[in-house]
Amino acid sequence: MIVLNLELDNLFGFEDFKINFSYPKKVENSSIKDEFLKDRSNFRYKKVNILLGANSTGKTSIGKAMMAIFNFLNKKEIITVTQYIRDIEKTMRFSMDFILDGKNDLYRVDFKYKKENESEKIDLDLYKADILKNDSYETTIGKIEKINLKNENYIETLSELEKVSGWLFTYPEQGSNFLKNNNEVMDIKVFVDTDADERLLRRIKRDVTERARTIDSIINQYQQTVKPMHEQFVEPSKKYADIIIPRGGENSTGITILTEHIKHKLSV
Repeated sequence: MIVLNLELDNLFGFEDFKINFSYPKKVENSSIKDEFLKDRSNFRYKKVNILLGANSTGKTSIGKAMMAIFNFLNKKEIITVTQYIRDIEKTMRFSMDFILDGKNDLYRVDFKYKKENESEKIDLDLYKADILKNDSYETTIGKIEKINLKNENYIETLSELEKVSGWLFTYPEQGSNFLKNNNEVMDIKVFVDTDADERLLRRIKRDVTERARTIDSIINQYQQTVKPMHEQFVEPSKKYADIIIPRGGENSTGITILTEHIKHKLSV
């Protein structure tokens, strides 16, 4: 499944949030091969997306929101998304443009939910457009049409879709056994290792200079949260790694090997 566009409002901490994964223009000299739909070279999308940001900026929440939406599309259980509404007094909405595996059809699901006294107002619309040989994402959006009936309930509408697949979500609270139990769905597992003293020094320098924190507060957080969580969740996952890269970003040899492996996987 390829996601092209995601819009969230009143879901998790997001308000009027939009993120797009398409390329309006051809990317020159890209290190990633064939960032377009198979046999549709004008339909460009970003194969690799890296989200960067400080703590509590919403990086994890984007993943969890997408996971909730995927679960809703597959299970057709409304609680999978409504449990994450930020303000129950307001309307929650999400919209997602996507392509199912092996298909040349662009879908859009637009969903709205509002709690009204003892009842629920649920609006779900499903749109679809064929992606022709010379189409781009932009031209396909221009011809997308609603395909569900006016009085059709959301379960009937979602039955038009095949199973959403091809994504894997994992979070620290799931524990290191997740890596052991889901080994077959991962192309490669990488553990980036750095000496514990070096990690602590980096944390102190960062939090003092960038976040204006005191040494005492940094050490207190490290002892009460960071170190125990590392020992419980991060360090045990090391034994399931295919590659261990010591010294992190300073290990140019390890990074080169990993980069070449990723390029090979993306070209297959």
